[in-house]
Amino acid sequence: MRRNRFALTTGRVFALALGGLLAVSAAFAGDHDHGGRHGKGHWGDWCDGGGEHGKGRDLKHDRERVRRMVEQALPDWGPDLLKAPDDNNHWAEEITFEKILAVVGDQVQLPSTLPEGALQFRDTDRAIRLDPPKGKFRYVSLGRAWNFDRDFKKPAFDPAKAQEQILAVARQLGAPFSQVVDVRVDTQMGAGAQAGAPRPSDTFEMYRLVSFSRQVGDLTVFGSDLRAALSHDGQVQRMQVIWPSFSLARGLALRERSDVVSDAVQRILDQNPGRDTRVRSRLVYTPQEDESKVLRYLPAVQFAVLSAPTPYFVVVPVAEGTAADAEVSQIP
Repeated sequence: MRRNRFALTTGRVFALALGGLLAVSAAFAGDHDHGGRHGKGHWGDWCDGGGEHGKGRDLKHDRERVRRMVEQALPDWGPDLLKAPDDNNHWAEEITFEKILAVVGDQVQLPSTLPEGALQFRDTDRAIRLDPPKGKFRYVSLGRAWNFDRDFKKPAFDPAKAQEQILAVARQLGAPFSQVVDVRVDTQMGAGAQAGAPRPSDTFEMYRLVSFSRQVGDLTVFGSDLRAALSHDGQVQRMQVIWPSFSLARGLALRERSDVVSDAVQRILDQNPGRDTRVRSRLVYTPQEDESKVLRYLPAVQFAVLSAPTPYFVVVPVAEGTAADAEVSQIP
């Protein structure tokens, strides 16, 4: 009898939607990254504000505790954050459907009717989407997707070879992958059971997941990375790259620390934090569009907010000039 089955991921959770690769950040995965170091570019310890937590189920009226929490977690910064060099690499302008298909080893022939300058291609088996101004593309192949009848109980692709293969793909793409940091390989697992069984009876490996983070100077570039899933035979089943040209916003000046704290406190309170809320933080470069819709970067504090039922990020700039307000990014 065909088993009912569901999928889960060890280490990170990746979405299986067409074209999508979504990961739960290592910020929420545990305290192993950098061993609790607190400083430039590194996640600090989890902070809960200390003191009396008060009564009730949430903190939306406990501004003082949230303020203490933010102040405990906040790293130090200085004017050196405003000296990151531009990389002037507009590699994505050279990316084409043909190049993506070549580097992932997909032999499909593109239709002659594809319009010149098209940014999306889709057939019954695959989809590609390009976004050159943001240094971004997505590729997914349904034909390479995990198949129960074909792949059940087969081992995932060798992790060392998976990392080597995706590094080779990155080099062929031409992006400035000298900025790669924190290469990570995970395994997407699955579990199954007979219909009606109260718990799974089988576990199996589905994909090997490879991800790269990006770093400029000492800081991670928030929202810029490469993620790929490899099938059992080492084929790229889906991949997403977000690696725009890096350039700091112009005319920046550092903000007062008290202003950064106030912004972070308000954004956390806006999310109705529960009593068990904790935060940790690190310095990053975060993307913003200037008045001309050109993508630039700002130094910022990224707060990982651990609060049931959904953890999320709050990103607060520590400099201001040409950029708009920062955003709150939810992690499903």
